[in-house]
Amino acid sequence: MYILYTLYESVCERLKRELDEFSDDKNGKEFMEKKETLAIRLHENEMLYAYIGKLQREKLMFSVEDIYTFSGQEDKYCIFHFYPTSEAFKKYGETVYGWLLYQKKEREALEQKVKNPPYEKLTTKSC
Repeated sequence: MYILYTLYESVCERLKRELDEFSDDKNGKEFMEKKETLAIRLHENEMLYAYIGKLQREKLMFSVEDIYTFSGQEDKYCIFHFYPTSEAFKKYGETVYGWLLYQKKEREALEQKVKNPPYEKLTTKSC
């Protein structure tokens, strides 16, 4: 789904550029066909975006506390992969690599959160 979404996104960008650069008759057949194709591809991409969002909500998502429990308590090196439609993907790209390091205050606050309800630790079986 993500590859298809990315492909449609690039097709839409190409079509937009072609329409912007179109110098012939903007009421002509070729222009109107490209405009219609763009509208169809944009609609299909919106549907893909919505479907991906639904999949994301159904899949396991990690909280800050989960990440701390699994990796942060021991300051491990981590790799994070982001969904192509997410804000993190737009901000950081597909993948981020690095060490999880916490300041003393952050570590103490997270320790309190993971030790007290309502936090429910994920098991590795649910991952």
